[in-house]
Amino acid sequence: AVVGPSDAAQAFRELKSIARDLAKHRLGLNIEEWARRLASSKVRLTSNPNGSLAARWEARRQAVRRYRADLVRRAMTLDLRPLGAAVPSLRHRLGGFQVQPVSKPADAPRDQRALDTVARRRGRILLLGLPGSGKSTALRHLAAEWARDDEAPLPVLVSLRGVVPLLAGHRPFDAFIDAALLNVRALDRPLLAEEFRLRAADGRIAFLLDALDETREARFLVVQATEQALREAHRDSAVVLTTRDSG
Repeated sequence: AVVGPSDAAQAFRELKSIARDLAKHRLGLNIEEWARRLASSKVRLTSNPNGSLAARWEARRQAVRRYRADLVRRAMTLDLRPLGAAVPSLRHRLGGFQVQPVSKPADAPRDQRALDTVARRRGRILLLGLPGSGKSTALRHLAAEWARDDEAPLPVLVSLRGVVPLLAGHRPFDAFIDAALLNVRALDRPLLAEEFRLRAADGRIAFLLDALDETREARFLVVQATEQALREAHRDSAVVLTTRDSG
């Protein structure tokens, strides 16, 4: 079933309206596009990962919604346990991070720009910084900002250190996806992996790759894997990679 019995009448009215509009413009839709139209009309769709195409689409949509919310929650939570503080985690607002281009001469004035703006305009950037300068925090906040914006690319936040043990038994692209989903609930992982692959095919995704310098002796292997993985993604896919500034 695409919708429950209580929503059948509303769904039928919406389908007729959509069909009239398509006929007027001589257009057609696939099953997922029909489901998207119904969802945008506030019709409650049946969610079932093992059901019809429309039901699986709805299950994937809900998994993405939970994933986006989790990215925002993690970025807004400050965990004090690593400091040995026996206090609850703190909540804070998302903050905008400023970056400076490094391609200009050393004596040229460097203008600061919002990381979100630079990443959107340039598409693929390398984010450098000294240890403890906030690169990982900036990446988490960028992921949260894009997670809150349905028009932004879907952020895939990956710890490159976490990719290393996965490369032995996975294709590079699969290793990156699995690393991004390590902290996601098990039921959502196959749905999100499917969504990531679909978005990577048309460029509606952003790979946020954190801490290349922390891969240490595996760095060359990770660089090769990153290159291979990005070959499988559309050229419009955004990429932000962080690493330590060598000076």
